[in-house]
Amino acid sequence: MRSPSRPDASGRAGGPPRESRGASDRHAVRRLAAASLWFGTLAGITFGLQRLETRVEQTAAQQPWRMQWADVPADLPDWILDEIAYERHFYDLRPIFSRDLYDPRLCFELGAALSRSPWISRVERVSKRADGTVVVHAGFRMYLTYVVRNGTGYLVDAQGVRLPRQEAEAALGQYGMILVEGVQAPVPAVGQPWAAPEVTAGLRLVEYLAKHAPRQLRAALRAVDVANYNNRLDRHSGWLRIRTLQPGTYILWGHPVGEEYDTESSPQRKLELLWSIYREHGQIPSDWMDIDVRDPQQITYRLRR
Repeated sequence: MRSPSRPDASGRAGGPPRESRGASDRHAVRRLAAASLWFGTLAGITFGLQRLETRVEQTAAQQPWRMQWADVPADLPDWILDEIAYERHFYDLRPIFSRDLYDPRLCFELGAALSRSPWISRVERVSKRADGTVVVHAGFRMYLTYVVRNGTGYLVDAQGVRLPRQEAEAALGQYGMILVEGVQAPVPAVGQPWAAPEVTAGLRLVEYLAKHAPRQLRAALRAVDVANYNNRLDRHSGWLRIRTLQPGTYILWGHPVGEEYDTESSPQRKLELLWSIYREHGQIPSDWMDIDVRDPQQITYRLRR
């Protein structure tokens, strides 16, 4: 007969021996240390990512950005772009230039400010590039000439929008422009169009001469006089006349460009007749006369009283 087994420490016969209390405590300490290390590592990674994000944001905020114009017309003078950038009356770009490159409203606010410039007809798009460049796509107003009223010349574009320049009439000769004079309509605010049909007609003729008249002939012409627009002063002298370099000599041009209605010469024919006079004399005659080019068949000279 077999002898019974000696009971183990738990009072049961056989089975594995029970761990001592010291060994169990060491296992608990190791588990606690591992958990602490894991949580510490996770906290360290989280803190490091937060610091990195903060550093990136600070770097971006401190990174300088610059404004760049896209598709600028080749004939637009640099001083117009400088004037747009340093404008202080209609808007002020300085607070916008101090904004964070990654500010979500930067492009909108820059475009809104620039759209108030008299030199800009429209802002089409403002976008940011990764290199810190903010690109502006816009349409610009190019000056055409000065409109003279009450002894002062006001710079305008081809649509008659007043631009931020004005000069005394006596100083306008230095620019070599064909002016518009004889205007009665009031002067608009800067950035607003000159709402008068005679100004529109005068500017259309100035633009036509600038594009089509030979350079030597243009140099002999001083201003388009619109005082008799719609024959309001004289039924016989034509709506528009051109003051020349020669004192007292005017070209009787007649109706605005494109409004001849078969009652006068075409603009092309009028310019041909005017050019033939210049080539014949080497200048515009200087005998205090009116030179009428409205008849397609002939030039009429009339001495002025």
